[in-house]
Amino acid sequence: MTMAEKQPQRTRIFGGDRMTWISPVTLKELLEAKVKYPQAPVVMGNTSVGPDVKFKDIFHPVIISPDRIEELSVLNYTDNGLTLGAALSLAQVKDILANVILKLLEEKTQMYHALLKHLGTLAGSQIRNMASLGGHIVSRHPDSDLNPLLAVGNCTLNLLSKEGKRQIPLNEQFLRKCPSADLKPEEILISVNIPYSRKVRMSFQFLGFTCECTAC
Repeated sequence: MTMAEKQPQRTRIFGGDRMTWISPVTLKELLEAKVKYPQAPVVMGNTSVGPDVKFKDIFHPVIISPDRIEELSVLNYTDNGLTLGAALSLAQVKDILANVILKLLEEKTQMYHALLKHLGTLAGSQIRNMASLGGHIVSRHPDSDLNPLLAVGNCTLNLLSKEGKRQIPLNEQFLRKCPSADLKPEEILISVNIPYSRKVRMSFQFLGFTCECTAC
């Protein structure tokens, strides 16, 4: 075993003249960084923040990249459905759903079939390999149907901060970015609960997001 292998992993900080890139290795370090820099974006695949910086001239003095934290890449089976880590790529989510569909009764997998079909056509394979599930959800791209589909499926978001755990629904209010239904600046999206389908007629038509948030 080399000396490098014996050394425990620790937060890496890369600093430049204008930007600091923080790469924590534990949830504790991640939460500490988010408390210190609550407005810093959490970046995994960099498919949202990167284009904003390049094409919209949006500047972030601090960026947090938690791609080394294992807890953000979990896959758990529960009595009600799947719990997928926020750091899983969309390509990994696609593979997971394809595998789950083979193991479960068809009546439980209607939503998974719909998600799988959409993921097969979402962007290109390179983007799907890079973009994370959590990043895609939090960024709420207006031209993507993935989030409305997750909302129809009654998915919930598992959040974590220094104050503790919290769960919020991925619903229309969340997609409209209503403050009462959104993440707080110091919170991190840890995982997403995707329930099994029920024996009900499902409609994948979702309301347009034209209402103001004043009533949220």
